Amino acid sequence: MGNPADVAASMARKADTASEAAYDLYLRGRSLFIDRSKQNLIAAAGHLKAAVAKDPKFARAWEMLGAVLVTGESWNIGDESDTQAGANAVDTALRLDPNLSLAYAVRGEFQLDSIPSRGEMGWEDASENYSRAIEHDGTNATAYSWRGSAYAALGYLDRAIQDYQRCLDIDPAYELCRRKVAALYLYVGRTDEALRLYQLGLENGYTVNDIPFAPTLAAHGDRFGALSILAGTYHDDPQLIPPLFRVLTDPTFSEHDRRDALVLVNRARNSHTWIPGALWMLKAYDKIIAATKYPEPPFWWAREDPAWLKSQSRKQAMQHWHLPDYWRKRGFPPQCRPIGEADFECR
Repeated sequence: MGNPADVAASMARKADTASEAAYDLYLRGRSLFIDRSKQNLIAAAGHLKAAVAKDPKFARAWEMLGAVLVTGESWNIGDESDTQAGANAVDTALRLDPNLSLAYAVRGEFQLDSIPSRGEMGWEDASENYSRAIEHDGTNATAYSWRGSAYAALGYLDRAIQDYQRCLDIDPAYELCRRKVAALYLYVGRTDEALRLYQLGLENGYTVNDIPFAPTLAAHGDRFGALSILAGTYHDDPQLIPPLFRVLTDPTFSEHDRRDALVLVNRARNSHTWIPGALWMLKAYDKIIAATKYPEPPFWWAREDPAWLKSQSRKQAMQHWHLPDYWRKRGFPPQCRPIGEADFECR
């Protein structure tokens, strides 16, 4: 066997840097990004900023830094300036190496923000970048994960499941993809399979992205499971946990209780990504659009609540994200159909 230091130096050179220290920081940041949580993304950003400081020409470190910063806002980290810094990092990465795969996928994520103002072209541009990422590297699990999320939001649930499964085929430890498959199984009525995958993720230590499961567990009588999800999701705004637990488990939860809970939701400052889920559980459908910055998780496909399926707010949410405009160009998903030239309906 060769000298370990020589092996490390060789691997670093293959990753576009001659700096072993920068390469080590890159690997740490990359690992934390793959196993992403709020805390892991914060730590990853620190490692990757240090990596590009050590080697400003390290393209893959710039690429990964962009991925962390653009992803961060959806995990309640940073603000629009951090997101823009992530987009700038990706631009730097592609100037250094135009063949990078993840950088194109990050561009796709960045473009999701523009969909409410740009319309279906935002979906078109995001989808093009996801596919371009996969063309550059067919083993890029994150690109499949993100494209799968776009398909899920658009209602192409079978395609989304295929992309998430491809993500897992590439990297069986990519628990985020397993959790997303499980959530879509809930949405298509495959509840037993969804709960099996959810349990497997928990056994592997994955405890995020599980809000869609709280109502299901409560309905199955697993009060502690539902409470654990709420406690893990809203731990930065703990005042939300008791009323959300009650709305899921207490038949005496009243309209007065709901109004009080909505006051607490409006005061929440640290859980903006998960506020649409809280509003959905509280049946405050008319408030969901204003609180939804990202089209994920795509609550409009959740099927546990018949009132939500029939609500005008569900339809308005789809219109806000320009889903019917995209469908009229690219085809309606199986659960939706056009009505005349301007209207539509979804089951």
